[in-house]
Amino acid sequence: MPDNINDKIKGLPPKVRQILLADFGVDVMKQLSEKYYFSILDSAALTKIITMAFLKELPIDTMEAAIAKEVDVDKKQVRPLLIEVLGRRLLVADDYFEGKVTEQLTALKTDPASFTTDVKNYKDAVRKEFAKPKAKLESPASDEEERNIVEERIPELKIGDPESELREMSTLLKEHAVFTVTTDELLFRVDANIIIITLLQTAKEVQPELIKALLANEEKIGTKKIDHQGEQWDPTIGNWLKDYVSFLPFNENEKLSTLHKAKYYAENSSVKNLTDEEKQLLDRIFDTYENIRNFYFDLDTMPISDIQIFPFTEDEQDKFFAQYGHGTPEHTEAGTADQGSELDPMKGNERDNDAVEIYYNQLVETTRKDRKRLSDQLYKDILERKKIEILAGLKLLIEVGLVDNVVMEDKRYRDLLAAHYKRNAMTVELKAFESGDIEPGHVKQFIKYLLTERLGMTESTSGYWAVQFGNMFRAQGKKDLAQMAYFDMPNKEFKWL
Repeated sequence: MPDNINDKIKGLPPKVRQILLADFGVDVMKQLSEKYYFSILDSAALTKIITMAFLKELPIDTMEAAIAKEVDVDKKQVRPLLIEVLGRRLLVADDYFEGKVTEQLTALKTDPASFTTDVKNYKDAVRKEFAKPKAKLESPASDEEERNIVEERIPELKIGDPESELREMSTLLKEHAVFTVTTDELLFRVDANIIIITLLQTAKEVQPELIKALLANEEKIGTKKIDHQGEQWDPTIGNWLKDYVSFLPFNENEKLSTLHKAKYYAENSSVKNLTDEEKQLLDRIFDTYENIRNFYFDLDTMPISDIQIFPFTEDEQDKFFAQYGHGTPEHTEAGTADQGSELDPMKGNERDNDAVEIYYNQLVETTRKDRKRLSDQLYKDILERKKIEILAGLKLLIEVGLVDNVVMEDKRYRDLLAAHYKRNAMTVELKAFESGDIEPGHVKQFIKYLLTERLGMTESTSGYWAVQFGNMFRAQGKKDLAQMAYFDMPNKEFKWL
Protein backbone atom coordinates (compact mmCIF):
# COMPACT_ATOMS: atom_id res chain seq x y z
CA MET A 1 0.00 0.00 0.00
CA PRO A 2 1.22 3.56 -0.60
CA ASP A 3 2.92 5.37 2.24
CA ASN A 4 0.09 7.94 2.47
CA ILE A 5 -2.67 5.35 2.85
CA ASN A 6 -3.67 6.71 6.26
CA ASP A 7 -4.03 10.22 4.87
CA LYS A 8 -6.29 8.89 2.13
CA ILE A 9 -8.41 7.00 4.66
CA LYS A 10 -8.72 10.14 6.79
CA GLY A 11 -10.04 11.89 3.69
CA LEU A 12 -13.00 9.52 3.37
CA PRO A 13 -16.45 10.74 4.46
CA PRO A 14 -16.67 10.14 8.25
CA LYS A 15 -19.42 7.50 8.06
CA VAL A 16 -17.62 5.62 5.29
CA ARG A 17 -14.37 5.74 7.22
CA GLN A 18 -16.12 4.31 10.26
CA ILE A 19 -17.53 1.45 8.19
CA LEU A 20 -14.10 0.67 6.80
CA LEU A 21 -12.36 0.72 10.17
CA ALA A 22 -15.09 -0.75 12.39
CA ASP A 23 -14.40 -3.75 14.59
CA PHE A 24 -17.40 -5.47 13.00
CA GLY A 25 -15.55 -5.47 9.69
CA VAL A 26 -12.52 -6.87 11.46
CA ASP A 27 -14.64 -9.74 12.77
CA VAL A 28 -15.93 -10.43 9.25
CA MET A 29 -12.32 -10.62 8.05
CA LYS A 30 -11.53 -13.13 10.80
CA GLN A 31 -14.49 -15.27 9.79
CA LEU A 32 -13.47 -15.20 6.14
CA SER A 33 -9.91 -16.06 7.12
CA GLU A 34 -11.04 -19.15 9.01
CA LYS A 35 -13.52 -20.20 6.33
CA TYR A 36 -11.08 -19.91 3.42
CA TYR A 37 -7.93 -20.90 5.37
CA PHE A 38 -6.06 -17.66 4.68
CA SER A 39 -2.43 -17.15 5.51
CA ILE A 40 -1.32 -13.78 6.87
CA LEU A 41 -0.36 -12.79 3.33
CA ASP A 42 -3.79 -13.70 1.96
CA SER A 43 -5.45 -11.63 4.68
CA ALA A 44 -3.19 -8.67 3.99
CA ALA A 45 -3.92 -8.92 0.26
CA LEU A 46 -7.69 -9.02 0.76
CA THR A 47 -7.49 -6.13 3.24
CA LYS A 48 -5.64 -4.11 0.61
CA ILE A 49 -8.24 -4.93 -2.07
CA ILE A 50 -11.10 -3.85 0.20
CA THR A 51 -9.29 -0.66 1.16
CA MET A 52 -8.55 0.22 -2.46
CA ALA A 53 -12.24 -0.32 -3.25
CA PHE A 54 -13.28 2.05 -0.46
CA LEU A 55 -10.77 4.62 -1.73
CA LYS A 56 -12.29 4.11 -5.20
CA GLU A 57 -8.88 3.24 -6.58
CA LEU A 58 -10.14 -0.24 -7.51
CA PRO A 59 -13.42 -0.46 -9.43
CA ILE A 60 -16.00 -2.80 -7.94
CA ASP A 61 -16.29 -4.78 -11.16
CA THR A 62 -12.55 -5.56 -11.14
CA MET A 63 -12.43 -6.98 -7.61
CA GLU A 64 -12.89 -10.56 -8.78
CA ALA A 65 -9.78 -10.36 -10.95
CA ALA A 66 -7.85 -8.71 -8.11
CA ILE A 67 -8.82 -11.46 -5.66
CA ALA A 68 -7.90 -14.18 -8.16
CA LYS A 69 -4.50 -12.58 -8.66
CA GLU A 70 -3.58 -11.53 -5.11
CA VAL A 71 -5.31 -14.01 -2.77
CA ASP A 72 -4.19 -17.64 -2.69
CA VAL A 73 -7.54 -19.43 -2.86
CA ASP A 74 -8.82 -22.17 -5.13
CA LYS A 75 -10.24 -20.85 -8.41
CA LYS A 76 -13.64 -22.27 -7.50
CA GLN A 77 -13.63 -20.22 -4.28
CA VAL A 78 -12.82 -16.84 -5.83
CA ARG A 79 -16.40 -15.96 -6.74
CA PRO A 80 -17.98 -17.19 -3.47
CA LEU A 81 -15.35 -15.17 -1.58
CA LEU A 82 -16.06 -12.10 -3.72
CA ILE A 83 -19.78 -12.39 -3.05
CA GLU A 84 -19.17 -12.54 0.70
CA VAL A 85 -16.84 -9.54 0.57
CA LEU A 86 -19.37 -7.54 -1.43
CA GLY A 87 -22.33 -8.51 0.74
CA ARG A 88 -20.72 -8.50 4.15
CA ARG A 89 -18.14 -5.69 3.84
CA LEU A 90 -19.17 -3.29 1.04
CA LEU A 91 -22.95 -3.45 0.69
CA VAL A 92 -23.42 -1.49 3.92
CA ALA A 93 -21.81 1.48 2.12
CA ASP A 94 -23.63 1.01 -1.19
CA ASP A 95 -24.88 4.61 -1.22
CA TYR A 96 -21.26 5.73 -1.17
CA PHE A 97 -20.51 3.28 -3.99
CA GLU A 98 -23.48 4.72 -5.95
CA GLY A 99 -25.26 1.36 -6.08
CA LYS A 100 -22.38 -0.43 -7.78
CA VAL A 101 -22.20 -3.13 -5.06
CA THR A 102 -25.85 -4.02 -5.64
CA GLU A 103 -25.25 -4.02 -9.40
CA GLN A 104 -22.28 -6.35 -9.05
CA LEU A 105 -24.10 -8.77 -6.74
CA THR A 106 -27.02 -8.86 -9.17
CA ALA A 107 -24.63 -9.51 -12.05
CA LEU A 108 -23.28 -12.43 -10.02
CA LYS A 109 -26.84 -13.79 -9.72
CA THR A 110 -26.95 -13.08 -6.00
CA ASP A 111 -29.89 -11.32 -4.38
CA PRO A 112 -28.55 -8.34 -2.36
CA ALA A 113 -31.55 -8.77 -0.04
CA SER A 114 -29.98 -12.00 1.22
CA PHE A 115 -27.49 -9.80 3.09
CA THR A 116 -30.14 -7.64 4.76
CA THR A 117 -29.35 -9.01 8.22
CA ASP A 118 -25.61 -8.56 7.68
CA VAL A 119 -26.09 -4.93 6.66
CA LYS A 120 -28.35 -4.22 9.63
CA ASN A 121 -25.93 -5.81 12.09
CA TYR A 122 -23.04 -3.90 10.51
CA LYS A 123 -24.86 -0.57 10.85
CA ASP A 124 -25.85 -1.29 14.45
CA ALA A 125 -22.29 -2.25 15.35
CA VAL A 126 -20.84 0.88 13.74
CA ARG A 127 -23.38 3.07 15.53
CA LYS A 128 -22.45 1.58 18.90
CA GLU A 129 -18.69 1.60 18.32
CA PHE A 130 -18.53 5.21 17.22
CA ALA A 131 -21.12 6.60 19.61
CA LYS A 132 -18.99 9.47 20.92
CA PRO A 133 -19.79 13.02 22.03
CA LYS A 134 -20.25 15.30 19.03
CA ALA A 135 -17.41 17.56 20.06
CA LYS A 136 -15.01 14.68 20.11
CA LEU A 137 -16.14 13.48 16.70
CA GLU A 138 -15.42 16.90 15.28
CA SER A 139 -11.97 17.11 16.82
CA PRO A 140 -9.11 16.38 14.45
CA ALA A 141 -7.22 13.11 14.40
CA SER A 142 -9.31 10.99 16.76
CA ASP A 143 -7.93 7.60 17.76
CA GLU A 144 -10.11 5.79 15.22
CA GLU A 145 -8.96 8.14 12.45
CA GLU A 146 -5.37 7.32 13.26
CA ARG A 147 -5.87 3.56 12.99
CA ASN A 148 -3.84 2.02 10.20
CA ILE A 149 -5.96 -0.10 7.88
CA VAL A 150 -3.00 -2.38 7.19
CA GLU A 151 -3.18 -3.33 10.87
CA GLU A 152 -6.82 -4.41 10.61
CA ARG A 153 -6.40 -7.20 13.12
CA ILE A 154 -5.08 -9.56 10.49
CA PRO A 155 -5.94 -13.07 11.69
CA GLU A 156 -3.52 -15.60 12.98
CA LEU A 157 -0.62 -16.89 10.95
CA LYS A 158 -1.44 -20.12 9.14
CA ILE A 159 -0.18 -23.26 10.83
CA GLY A 160 1.67 -25.43 8.34
CA ASP A 161 4.66 -27.63 7.69
CA PRO A 162 8.20 -26.20 8.09
CA GLU A 163 8.63 -25.57 4.36
CA SER A 164 5.41 -23.58 4.15
CA GLU A 165 6.22 -21.67 7.32
CA LEU A 166 9.68 -20.79 6.02
CA ARG A 167 8.18 -19.45 2.80
CA GLU A 168 5.64 -17.45 4.76
CA MET A 169 8.20 -16.01 7.17
CA SER A 170 10.55 -15.18 4.30
CA THR A 171 7.76 -13.28 2.58
CA LEU A 172 6.95 -11.53 5.85
CA LEU A 173 10.57 -10.35 6.18
CA LYS A 174 10.83 -9.44 2.51
CA GLU A 175 7.54 -7.57 2.10
CA HIS A 176 5.95 -6.81 5.48
CA ALA A 177 8.80 -6.10 7.91
CA VAL A 178 7.59 -2.56 8.68
CA PHE A 179 4.11 -3.79 9.53
CA THR A 180 5.42 -6.59 11.72
CA VAL A 181 7.79 -4.48 13.82
CA THR A 182 5.28 -1.66 14.31
CA THR A 183 1.85 -3.31 14.49
CA ASP A 184 -0.25 -2.89 17.61
CA GLU A 185 -1.42 -6.47 17.09
CA LEU A 186 1.21 -7.75 19.49
CA LEU A 187 -0.11 -11.31 19.45
CA PHE A 188 0.62 -11.40 15.72
CA ARG A 189 4.24 -10.44 16.40
CA VAL A 190 4.40 -13.09 19.12
CA ASP A 191 3.16 -15.73 16.67
CA ALA A 192 5.72 -14.68 14.05
CA ASN A 193 8.51 -14.85 16.63
CA ILE A 194 7.49 -18.31 17.81
CA ILE A 195 7.39 -19.65 14.25
CA ILE A 196 10.80 -18.19 13.33
CA ILE A 197 12.44 -19.35 16.56
CA THR A 198 11.03 -22.86 16.04
CA LEU A 199 12.31 -22.88 12.46
CA LEU A 200 15.77 -21.74 13.56
CA GLN A 201 15.87 -24.44 16.21
CA THR A 202 14.85 -27.07 13.66
CA ALA A 203 17.48 -26.35 10.99
CA LYS A 204 20.45 -23.99 10.75
CA GLU A 205 19.89 -23.70 7.00
CA VAL A 206 16.91 -21.48 7.82
CA GLN A 207 19.06 -18.60 9.11
CA PRO A 208 20.65 -17.53 5.79
CA GLU A 209 17.27 -17.80 4.05
CA LEU A 210 15.68 -15.41 6.55
CA ILE A 211 18.58 -12.97 6.31
CA LYS A 212 18.44 -13.12 2.52
CA ALA A 213 14.74 -12.28 2.61
CA LEU A 214 15.28 -9.26 4.87
CA LEU A 215 18.13 -7.99 2.69
CA ALA A 216 15.78 -8.12 -0.31
CA ASN A 217 13.12 -5.96 1.39
CA GLU A 218 12.23 -2.90 -0.70
CA GLU A 219 10.10 -1.08 1.87
CA LYS A 220 11.50 2.41 2.35
CA ILE A 221 12.64 4.17 5.50
CA GLY A 222 13.14 7.87 4.86
CA THR A 223 12.92 9.88 1.66
CA LYS A 224 16.54 10.84 0.98
CA LYS A 225 19.05 8.57 -0.73
CA ILE A 226 21.60 6.53 1.22
CA ASP A 227 25.13 7.71 0.53
CA HIS A 228 26.98 4.41 0.13
CA GLN A 229 30.65 4.92 -0.63
CA GLY A 230 29.87 7.67 -3.11
CA GLU A 231 26.87 5.90 -4.65
CA GLN A 232 23.29 7.04 -4.07
CA TRP A 233 21.03 4.17 -3.02
CA ASP A 234 17.26 4.17 -2.53
CA PRO A 235 16.48 4.12 1.23
CA THR A 236 15.03 0.59 1.21
CA ILE A 237 15.34 -1.72 4.20
CA GLY A 238 17.58 -4.00 2.16
CA ASN A 239 19.91 -1.14 1.24
CA TRP A 240 20.05 0.19 4.80
CA LEU A 241 21.10 -3.27 6.00
CA LYS A 242 23.66 -3.72 3.22
CA ASP A 243 25.12 -0.32 4.03
CA TYR A 244 25.21 -1.21 7.72
CA VAL A 245 26.93 -4.54 7.12
CA SER A 246 29.55 -3.04 4.80
CA PHE A 247 30.16 -0.09 7.12
CA LEU A 248 31.43 -2.29 9.92
CA PRO A 249 33.42 -5.30 8.75
CA PHE A 250 32.86 -8.07 11.23
CA ASN A 251 33.84 -11.69 11.47
CA GLU A 252 31.09 -14.24 10.80
CA ASN A 253 32.01 -15.85 14.11
CA GLU A 254 31.55 -12.56 15.94
CA LYS A 255 28.30 -11.62 17.62
CA LEU A 256 26.83 -8.28 16.63
CA SER A 257 26.36 -5.92 19.54
CA THR A 258 24.76 -2.57 20.23
CA LEU A 259 28.22 -1.03 19.91
CA HIS A 260 28.27 -1.87 16.20
CA LYS A 261 24.94 -0.16 15.72
CA ALA A 262 25.83 2.83 17.87
CA LYS A 263 28.99 3.46 15.87
CA TYR A 264 27.07 3.24 12.60
CA TYR A 265 24.48 5.74 13.82
CA ALA A 266 27.16 8.13 15.06
CA GLU A 267 29.29 8.11 11.92
CA ASN A 268 26.81 7.61 9.08
CA SER A 269 25.64 10.82 7.42
CA SER A 270 22.56 9.19 5.87
CA VAL A 271 21.13 8.29 9.27
CA LYS A 272 21.25 11.96 10.22
CA ASN A 273 18.73 12.69 7.44
CA LEU A 274 16.07 10.58 9.14
CA THR A 275 13.35 11.91 11.41
CA ASP A 276 13.18 10.60 14.97
CA GLU A 277 10.29 8.32 14.01
CA GLU A 278 12.22 6.96 11.02
CA LYS A 279 15.28 6.35 13.21
CA GLN A 280 13.16 4.35 15.65
CA LEU A 281 11.82 2.26 12.77
CA LEU A 282 15.32 1.69 11.40
CA ASP A 283 16.46 0.67 14.87
CA ARG A 284 13.74 -1.98 15.07
CA ILE A 285 14.69 -3.33 11.65
CA PHE A 286 18.37 -3.49 12.65
CA ASP A 287 17.38 -5.26 15.87
CA THR A 288 15.40 -7.81 13.86
CA TYR A 289 18.41 -8.44 11.62
CA GLU A 290 20.74 -8.74 14.62
CA ASN A 291 18.37 -11.10 16.42
CA ILE A 292 18.34 -13.46 13.44
CA ARG A 293 22.09 -13.08 12.94
CA ASN A 294 22.85 -13.65 16.65
CA PHE A 295 20.32 -16.43 17.25
CA TYR A 296 22.76 -19.29 17.78
CA PHE A 297 25.08 -17.13 19.88
CA ASP A 298 22.11 -16.22 22.07
CA LEU A 299 20.89 -19.81 22.23
CA ASP A 300 24.19 -20.83 23.83
CA THR A 301 24.15 -18.10 26.45
CA MET A 302 20.55 -17.38 27.43
CA PRO A 303 17.21 -19.16 27.98
CA ILE A 304 15.12 -19.63 24.84
CA SER A 305 12.30 -17.75 26.58
CA ASP A 306 14.42 -14.58 26.58
CA ILE A 307 15.12 -14.62 22.83
CA GLN A 308 13.22 -12.33 20.48
CA ILE A 309 13.28 -11.94 16.70
CA PHE A 310 10.92 -9.06 16.03
CA PRO A 311 11.66 -6.87 19.07
CA PHE A 312 9.30 -5.66 21.78
CA THR A 313 9.82 -2.44 23.71
CA GLU A 314 9.15 -2.42 27.46
CA ASP A 315 5.98 -0.40 26.85
CA GLU A 316 4.79 -2.99 24.34
CA GLN A 317 5.45 -5.82 26.77
CA ASP A 318 3.47 -3.97 29.44
CA LYS A 319 0.66 -3.39 26.96
CA PHE A 320 0.73 -7.05 25.94
CA PHE A 321 0.23 -8.28 29.50
CA ALA A 322 -2.38 -5.61 30.19
CA GLN A 323 -4.28 -6.58 27.04
CA TYR A 324 -4.27 -10.33 27.57
CA GLY A 325 -4.34 -10.32 31.36
CA HIS A 326 -3.34 -13.01 33.84
CA GLY A 327 -4.68 -15.71 31.54
CA THR A 328 -2.00 -14.98 28.96
CA PRO A 329 0.35 -17.88 28.35
CA GLU A 330 4.06 -17.45 28.80
CA HIS A 331 4.88 -16.70 25.18
CA THR A 332 8.39 -17.13 23.89
CA GLU A 333 9.13 -13.43 24.18
CA ALA A 334 7.61 -12.90 27.56
CA GLY A 335 10.26 -14.70 29.55
CA THR A 336 8.11 -14.67 32.65
CA ALA A 337 6.92 -17.47 34.88
CA ASP A 338 3.38 -18.18 35.97
CA GLN A 339 3.22 -16.29 39.24
CA GLY A 340 0.47 -18.41 40.68
CA SER A 341 2.51 -21.58 40.30
CA GLU A 342 5.49 -19.98 42.04
CA LEU A 343 3.46 -19.64 45.22
CA ASP A 344 2.35 -23.27 45.36
CA PRO A 345 3.39 -25.37 42.37
CA MET A 346 1.32 -28.35 43.50
CA LYS A 347 -1.87 -26.28 43.14
CA GLY A 348 -0.90 -24.58 39.91
CA ASN A 349 -2.26 -21.13 39.19
CA GLU A 350 -5.45 -21.08 41.25
CA ARG A 351 -6.78 -18.09 39.36
CA ASP A 352 -6.45 -19.99 36.08
CA ASN A 353 -7.95 -23.09 37.66
CA ASP A 354 -11.05 -21.12 38.68
CA ALA A 355 -11.35 -19.55 35.23
CA VAL A 356 -11.07 -22.95 33.55
CA GLU A 357 -13.80 -24.35 35.79
CA ILE A 358 -16.14 -21.45 34.97
CA TYR A 359 -15.61 -21.76 31.22
CA TYR A 360 -15.84 -25.55 31.42
CA ASN A 361 -19.35 -25.25 32.88
CA GLN A 362 -20.31 -22.78 30.15
CA LEU A 363 -18.94 -25.17 27.53
CA VAL A 364 -21.04 -28.02 28.88
CA GLU A 365 -24.15 -25.86 28.48
CA THR A 366 -23.35 -24.51 25.01
CA THR A 367 -22.15 -27.76 23.43
CA ARG A 368 -24.25 -30.27 25.37
CA LYS A 369 -21.14 -32.45 25.09
CA ASP A 370 -21.86 -32.90 21.40
CA ARG A 371 -18.72 -34.01 19.56
CA LYS A 372 -19.09 -31.70 16.57
CA ARG A 373 -19.96 -28.62 18.61
CA LEU A 374 -17.16 -29.28 21.05
CA SER A 375 -14.50 -30.03 18.45
CA ASP A 376 -15.52 -26.98 16.38
CA GLN A 377 -15.33 -24.66 19.38
CA LEU A 378 -12.01 -26.05 20.60
CA TYR A 379 -10.46 -25.78 17.14
CA LYS A 380 -11.52 -22.14 16.92
CA ASP A 381 -10.03 -21.47 20.36
CA ILE A 382 -6.79 -23.21 19.33
CA LEU A 383 -6.45 -20.92 16.31
CA GLU A 384 -7.05 -17.88 18.51
CA ARG A 385 -4.70 -19.18 21.23
CA LYS A 386 -7.24 -18.73 24.01
CA LYS A 387 -5.58 -20.27 27.03
CA ILE A 388 -8.51 -20.76 29.42
CA GLU A 389 -10.83 -21.90 26.64
CA ILE A 390 -8.31 -24.44 25.32
CA LEU A 391 -7.71 -25.91 28.77
CA ALA A 392 -11.43 -26.16 29.46
CA GLY A 393 -12.12 -27.64 26.02
CA LEU A 394 -9.43 -30.28 26.48
CA LYS A 395 -10.78 -31.13 29.90
CA LEU A 396 -14.29 -31.67 28.52
CA LEU A 397 -13.06 -33.66 25.52
CA ILE A 398 -11.15 -35.97 27.84
CA GLU A 399 -14.05 -36.29 30.25
CA VAL A 400 -16.50 -37.41 27.56
CA GLY A 401 -13.91 -39.79 26.09
CA LEU A 402 -13.67 -38.08 22.71
CA VAL A 403 -10.14 -36.73 22.63
CA ASP A 404 -8.74 -39.89 20.99
CA ASN A 405 -11.38 -39.80 18.25
CA VAL A 406 -11.00 -36.10 17.54
CA VAL A 407 -7.19 -36.18 17.34
CA MET A 408 -7.08 -39.28 15.17
CA GLU A 409 -10.15 -38.73 12.94
CA ASP A 410 -10.75 -34.98 12.56
CA LYS A 411 -8.68 -33.68 9.63
CA ARG A 412 -8.23 -30.26 11.24
CA TYR A 413 -6.65 -31.78 14.34
CA ARG A 414 -4.65 -34.30 12.33
CA ASP A 415 -3.16 -31.44 10.31
CA LEU A 416 -2.15 -29.63 13.51
CA LEU A 417 -0.39 -32.69 14.92
CA ALA A 418 1.28 -33.57 11.60
CA ALA A 419 2.63 -30.02 11.34
CA HIS A 420 3.96 -30.32 14.91
CA TYR A 421 5.77 -33.54 14.02
CA LYS A 422 7.28 -31.95 10.91
CA ARG A 423 8.40 -28.80 12.72
CA ASN A 424 10.17 -30.83 15.36
CA ALA A 425 11.71 -33.34 12.91
CA MET A 426 9.82 -36.22 14.57
CA THR A 427 9.96 -38.36 11.43
CA VAL A 428 9.31 -41.71 13.11
CA GLU A 429 6.21 -40.41 14.88
CA LEU A 430 5.01 -38.66 11.72
CA LYS A 431 5.37 -41.79 9.62
CA ALA A 432 3.46 -43.86 12.17
CA PHE A 433 0.78 -41.18 12.48
CA GLU A 434 0.28 -40.84 8.72
CA SER A 435 0.06 -44.62 8.34
CA GLY A 436 -3.03 -44.60 10.53
CA ASP A 437 -1.28 -45.98 13.60
CA ILE A 438 -3.59 -45.51 16.60
CA GLU A 439 -1.29 -45.06 19.56
CA PRO A 440 -1.91 -43.20 22.83
CA GLY A 441 1.40 -41.45 22.23
CA HIS A 442 -0.22 -39.33 19.51
CA VAL A 443 -2.80 -38.02 21.97
CA LYS A 444 -0.04 -37.24 24.46
CA GLN A 445 1.93 -35.40 21.77
CA PHE A 446 -1.14 -33.41 20.79
CA ILE A 447 -1.75 -32.33 24.37
CA LYS A 448 1.91 -31.42 24.75
CA TYR A 449 1.78 -29.49 21.48
CA LEU A 450 -1.18 -27.42 22.67
CA LEU A 451 0.32 -26.65 26.06
CA THR A 452 3.95 -26.02 25.19
CA GLU A 453 3.94 -24.91 21.56
CA ARG A 454 0.53 -23.39 20.94
CA LEU A 455 0.15 -21.77 24.36
CA GLY A 456 3.87 -21.37 24.98
CA MET A 457 3.75 -22.63 28.59
CA THR A 458 6.89 -23.43 30.53
CA GLU A 459 7.63 -27.11 31.14
CA SER A 460 6.49 -26.89 34.74
CA THR A 461 3.21 -25.12 33.99
CA SER A 462 2.37 -27.40 31.07
CA GLY A 463 3.44 -30.37 33.18
CA TYR A 464 0.97 -29.34 35.88
CA TRP A 465 -1.89 -29.51 33.40
CA ALA A 466 -0.59 -32.76 31.94
CA VAL A 467 -0.81 -34.27 35.43
CA GLN A 468 -4.40 -33.03 35.83
CA PHE A 469 -5.39 -34.51 32.48
CA GLY A 470 -3.46 -37.69 33.30
CA ASN A 471 -5.53 -38.15 36.44
CA MET A 472 -8.67 -38.01 34.31
CA PHE A 473 -7.28 -40.65 31.95
CA ARG A 474 -6.37 -42.82 34.94
CA ALA A 475 -9.95 -42.66 36.21
CA GLN A 476 -11.07 -43.90 32.78
CA GLY A 477 -8.64 -46.81 32.88
CA LYS A 478 -6.40 -45.39 30.12
CA LYS A 479 -3.10 -46.29 31.76
CA ASP A 480 -0.96 -45.31 28.76
CA LEU A 481 -2.04 -41.68 29.20
CA ALA A 482 -2.30 -41.69 32.98
CA GLN A 483 1.22 -40.41 33.57
CA MET A 484 2.32 -37.89 30.97
CA ALA A 485 4.18 -35.80 33.55
CA TYR A 486 5.18 -35.88 37.21
CA PHE A 487 6.09 -33.56 40.07
CA ASP A 488 9.81 -33.37 40.81
CA MET A 489 9.84 -32.93 44.60
CA PRO A 490 13.52 -31.87 45.03
CA ASN A 491 13.20 -29.12 42.41
CA LYS A 492 9.54 -28.37 43.15
CA GLU A 493 8.49 -28.35 39.51
CA PHE A 494 6.56 -30.47 37.06
CA LYS A 495 8.36 -32.37 34.31
CA TRP A 496 7.19 -34.26 31.25
CA LEU A 497 7.95 -37.95 30.90
